Amino acid sequence: MTTALLIRTALSLAAVIGLLAFMSWALRRGMARGARSGARALMSVETALPLGERRSLAIVTVADRRFLLGLTPSNVSLIAEVTASTGAGSQS
Repeated sequence: MTTALLIRTALSLAAVIGLLAFMSWALRRGMARGARSGARALMSVETALPLGERRSLAIVTVADRRFLLGLTPSNVSLIAEVTASTGAGSQS
Protein backbone atom coordinates (compact mmCIF):
# COMPACT_ATOMS: atom_id res chain seq x y z
CA MET A 1 0.00 0.00 0.00
CA THR A 2 1.17 3.46 -0.68
CA THR A 3 1.42 6.15 1.95
CA ALA A 4 -1.33 8.22 0.30
CA LEU A 5 -3.72 5.26 0.39
CA LEU A 6 -2.96 4.63 4.07
CA ILE A 7 -3.59 8.28 4.95
CA ARG A 8 -6.83 8.33 2.95
CA THR A 9 -8.05 5.13 4.65
CA ALA A 10 -7.15 6.43 8.12
CA LEU A 11 -8.94 9.74 7.51
CA SER A 12 -12.03 7.96 6.19
CA LEU A 13 -12.09 5.67 9.22
CA ALA A 14 -11.69 8.65 11.57
CA ALA A 15 -14.54 10.45 9.82
CA VAL A 16 -16.85 7.45 10.15
CA ILE A 17 -15.98 6.95 13.83
CA GLY A 18 -16.48 10.68 14.47
CA LEU A 19 -19.85 10.62 12.73
CA LEU A 20 -20.96 7.60 14.78
CA ALA A 21 -19.85 9.30 18.02
CA PHE A 22 -21.72 12.48 17.10
CA MET A 23 -24.91 10.59 16.19
CA SER A 24 -24.74 8.66 19.45
CA TRP A 25 -24.35 11.89 21.42
CA ALA A 26 -27.17 13.59 19.48
CA LEU A 27 -29.55 10.68 20.01
CA ARG A 28 -28.87 10.61 23.76
CA ARG A 29 -29.20 14.38 24.16
CA GLY A 30 -31.87 15.49 21.75
CA MET A 31 -34.05 12.69 20.59
CA ALA A 32 -34.31 10.94 23.96
CA ARG A 33 -35.64 14.11 25.59
CA GLY A 34 -38.06 14.71 22.74
CA ALA A 35 -39.40 11.16 22.90
CA ARG A 36 -39.97 11.33 26.63
CA SER A 37 -41.80 14.66 26.53
CA GLY A 38 -43.86 13.48 23.56
CA ALA A 39 -44.81 10.31 25.39
CA ARG A 40 -45.92 12.32 28.42
CA ALA A 41 -48.11 14.51 26.24
CA LEU A 42 -49.58 11.47 24.49
CA MET A 43 -50.34 9.35 27.57
CA SER A 44 -51.14 10.19 31.19
CA VAL A 45 -52.71 8.57 34.25
CA GLU A 46 -55.60 10.79 35.37
CA THR A 47 -56.45 8.94 38.55
CA ALA A 48 -55.86 5.62 40.27
CA LEU A 49 -57.95 3.92 42.95
CA PRO A 50 -56.39 1.18 45.09
CA LEU A 51 -58.75 -1.78 45.59
CA GLY A 52 -56.70 -3.92 47.90
CA GLU A 53 -53.38 -5.62 48.08
CA ARG A 54 -51.56 -4.76 44.81
CA ARG A 55 -54.79 -4.22 42.83
CA SER A 56 -56.14 -0.96 41.48
CA LEU A 57 -58.28 0.78 38.90
CA ALA A 58 -56.86 3.60 36.79
CA ILE A 59 -58.23 6.04 34.26
CA VAL A 60 -55.60 6.57 31.57
CA THR A 61 -55.73 9.10 28.75
CA VAL A 62 -54.06 8.09 25.48
CA ALA A 63 -54.26 10.41 22.47
CA ASP A 64 -57.45 12.14 23.68
CA ARG A 65 -59.18 8.83 24.55
CA ARG A 66 -59.84 7.73 28.13
CA PHE A 67 -59.68 4.11 29.31
CA LEU A 68 -60.60 2.45 32.61
CA LEU A 69 -57.95 -0.18 33.35
CA GLY A 70 -57.80 -2.90 35.99
CA LEU A 71 -54.25 -3.39 37.28
CA THR A 72 -52.74 -6.37 39.11
CA PRO A 73 -49.09 -7.41 39.47
CA SER A 74 -49.38 -9.78 36.52
CA ASN A 75 -52.12 -8.27 34.35
CA VAL A 76 -53.51 -5.06 32.87
CA SER A 77 -57.14 -5.40 31.76
CA LEU A 78 -59.17 -2.95 29.71
CA ILE A 79 -62.48 -2.62 31.52
CA ALA A 80 -64.07 0.12 29.41
CA GLU A 81 -63.40 3.12 27.26
CA VAL A 82 -64.68 6.12 29.18
CA THR A 83 -66.75 8.41 26.99
CA ALA A 84 -68.85 11.46 27.79
CA SER A 85 -71.96 9.29 28.20
CA THR A 86 -70.21 6.72 30.44
CA GLY A 87 -67.97 9.21 32.26
CA ALA A 88 -67.01 8.66 35.87
CA GLY A 89 -68.23 12.01 37.14
CA SER A 90 -69.17 15.26 35.55
CA GLN A 91 -66.82 17.50 33.67
CA SER A 92 -67.24 21.26 33.66
